[in-house]
Amino acid sequence: MNMKNDIKMYERDHIEILRAQSSHTFPLHSHESFCFGVVRSGRVSFRIGDQEKTLTKGMVYIIPSNVGVMITALERYEYITVCLKQRHRDCMMKYQFMKYFPEEISGESIVGLCNEYLGKVSSTYFMEGILDLFTPIMTYNKADISVDYIERAKEYIRSHIHDAFCLKEVAEAVYVSKFYLIRNFKKKVGVTPNQFYIQCKIYAVKQALKENSKETNLAADLNFSDQSYLCNLFKKQMGITMKDFKKNFEQH
Repeated sequence: MNMKNDIKMYERDHIEILRAQSSHTFPLHSHESFCFGVVRSGRVSFRIGDQEKTLTKGMVYIIPSNVGVMITALERYEYITVCLKQRHRDCMMKYQFMKYFPEEISGESIVGLCNEYLGKVSSTYFMEGILDLFTPIMTYNKADISVDYIERAKEYIRSHIHDAFCLKEVAEAVYVSKFYLIRNFKKKVGVTPNQFYIQCKIYAVKQALKENSKETNLAADLNFSDQSYLCNLFKKQMGITMKDFKKNFEQH
């Protein structure tokens, strides 16, 4: 069996579609984008927030923004994931999803909408189709009770990805204790401040690779200990090597 992870990416108008075959287990992480998708074959265990389920062919998953997710391969699996960014993400954040593994949603309907989007229908048409699909399982969010210092901590971390991570400095920047920050940050964001810092660094690497930056410069630019550590961390987080990511990314 070919165990290499095969990931193809397509992005247009702040909508990213990933089509992949993988045997990779993804550690606990979270997304700023709103993600959902369908398993096309195989068996894989998802833990999203406090919900966990083994998914097989045709089953759907929803990963809201800033909710912790861990994916464990039970065998080689194939999946399609859609990541909604910026205004599309903001649209979905108006809603609350009680089920992260909705049986009411047809996986083939999601696949069909993705194929239409890849065929160049507009993002408006795509989003209307997704909202129609998700209507039975979503309600409007109540007033947002987000804590301002969490958002300020996230922004501080984003702006210091070229520096070594220091929880004490992050906490001092937003005027709370580091123990208070780490406890409430994970409740709100789904991961710890250090895990969020790593995600921000990996995101920066992805953006640099999309812009054809040289891999050899990224470790030094982003304060990784060495190139080998960056390559291993990227593969652990993404399930694909930096070289394959750069080769397989399709920008439209």
